[in-house]
Amino acid sequence: MIKLNIKLKLITTIVIFLCCQAAIGQQGASTCNTCGYGHYVNLAELSITDSSYQKAYNYYDSAFQCISSPFAKDRYNAIVCSAILGYYDNCKTGILYLLGKGLKREMISDNEAFKEFLLSESGKWILDLKVDPTYNIILRGVYDSIIKADQSFRLKDRLHSFELYKDSILKIDAGNVKLMNELIRKYGWPTEDLIGIESLYTQGYELIIIHQRSKRYKVYDFTEDLKIAYNNCLISANKAQFLIETINGTDSCKVLDAGVVTIVYDSLGTFKNDNLLSFQHKTGFIKLSENKMKEVDINRKKSGLESLDEFRRKIIFSLKDKRFLIQCYGGNSTWTYPVKADYDFNDNILISY
Repeated sequence: MIKLNIKLKLITTIVIFLCCQAAIGQQGASTCNTCGYGHYVNLAELSITDSSYQKAYNYYDSAFQCISSPFAKDRYNAIVCSAILGYYDNCKTGILYLLGKGLKREMISDNEAFKEFLLSESGKWILDLKVDPTYNIILRGVYDSIIKADQSFRLKDRLHSFELYKDSILKIDAGNVKLMNELIRKYGWPTEDLIGIESLYTQGYELIIIHQRSKRYKVYDFTEDLKIAYNNCLISANKAQFLIETINGTDSCKVLDAGVVTIVYDSLGTFKNDNLLSFQHKTGFIKLSENKMKEVDINRKKSGLESLDEFRRKIIFSLKDKRFLIQCYGGNSTWTYPVKADYDFNDNILISY
């Protein structure tokens, strides 16, 4: 019976893998346990919030056994743990890997966690080394050109671009979606291995997906593509769910405003992030009922995410300790309200942290 179950599981895995490949031509990972990966990364990050760096290091090691290519943010946090623990050889290996994927050297030089490592024999010359790219630089250039086109008219007038240049924006968006889908079919999903790192959180191609959130103007729905990418360990759970909920206008997992939320009363539409103190505002967590919290946590677990309380615990930590990169999507949101009654309503549902 055990052998039969194993055989059936193997057949199911092969069928799913082949279907995914046929659907959008994505590259599959030879080792892919999305649930195990997310579980251990969450434990690692929670250990970091407790300053238990050896535990975090061990949990990252377990997580990295679950998929063939761990995500850059998690690799980075793991090497921060290595530096703090004095595991300098491992730290060096990890840094060289990330530099090959395009990591900015300032992420090492400006992080106090690497101070002692950079003075050691293993690290003192590392930032002077020439590290060749280990991703497809030509393909990356194509994706960069897509993003440049995406932003060309939107940057002309950030507040009113769609009103002024709607036809041009929609035409460019449609062309970008078509080109991105052609690239995915030919080369696979734009992973960090394939096109390198722009930042340790977000990639430029996400804009192409996000701009398909309008039901009226949508030319392609990336939802199934994102699910397949996640199931094949090509995209992290938090990124996949953020993009899915953004383009579908849902919030079953509260990924859009799970963390710290700042509300701003902006009657004239003149708010910018650098002039917050000039506006009436409040910052906190959105208050949810006990039943709603349970419902959200069930949905988050199904999507491979940590509980809301765990997420918020890590967000609070990240506001204080800048050595690690813990969360981004939905971690720190700002919402503006031109109507005072709407601002007051949301003021009443924010709780301090």
